[in-house]
Amino acid sequence: MFRLCALVAMALPHVVPAQRDSATAAVIRLQVDNDLIGLRGAGPPPDYDYTHGTRISLTLPNGAAGVALGQEIYTPRHNADLHVAGDRPYGAWLYGALVMMRHRGLTLDSLELRAGVTGRPALGEQLQNGVHRLLHNELERGWSRQIPARLAVGLHADRSMILRGGSADSAGPSRFLRGDLGVVAGTVRHELHLSSAAYWGWGGARQLRVDAPLVSRPGRWHLEAAYRQEYVLRDLFIDGIAGTPGASHIPWVEEGYVEAGANLGPWAIGYRYVVRSREYRAAGGGHAYGSIAISRGR
Repeated sequence: MFRLCALVAMALPHVVPAQRDSATAAVIRLQVDNDLIGLRGAGPPPDYDYTHGTRISLTLPNGAAGVALGQEIYTPRHNADLHVAGDRPYGAWLYGALVMMRHRGLTLDSLELRAGVTGRPALGEQLQNGVHRLLHNELERGWSRQIPARLAVGLHADRSMILRGGSADSAGPSRFLRGDLGVVAGTVRHELHLSSAAYWGWGGARQLRVDAPLVSRPGRWHLEAAYRQEYVLRDLFIDGIAGTPGASHIPWVEEGYVEAGANLGPWAIGYRYVVRSREYRAAGGGHAYGSIAISRGR
């Protein structure tokens, strides 16, 4: 796992930006994940597991680097004052990130270093129960026993490759099959993952966006579907730490999503519906949530 991180880290300092239109701009992007916006039938949303995430990022004009600020919130399935045996703990982390990318033809290498803090300084309780008060929903009662304040770091290394399609000879919107191999290491999570995705653009090709360099000719509209298999060695927000009991994580975790989006000049918007399999033994089933991303080139 760490060998791949090292190889990517050695390669990225020698970044040579991919050839791009000189008009290609830096892109600022806001992404919000929440089970409230997941597709579902009647009744309240499943306010547990990965229940909320916010990330705002800036990708620089050459596409070789970027920065981000993010927050993630996790809650157990039982809203109780005391820990329920087998359930995950309350937890959140607030982080800043530095992202480096190297785009060569049909391959994209990326390395992201996250550093931040868990516990009360991560503002999980304040945000979640603040929104619940605003909506007159039941408060989450167990935040007093959340994962404590700790410095936290994470290193995400990925190689994405277009396996079929993506030819530069075509004048139409990009349509391709993509594969991805990556690792996550650090104090929060240890993971290996492998994924595949199909991207279909239509409605006339638009200008390249530096935050998605493998989509060389974005369409006015696009659909994307993906499947991901993870092998999880450790997850702080499931396993807990000394003094904060957690759950028994399941090593093999599956994830799938379907995304629809539009490219509207400098603006782009997308909605993604994500489904994850059980992540710990006591979970009654998987978990689904929605994700909305809005970006603008500058």
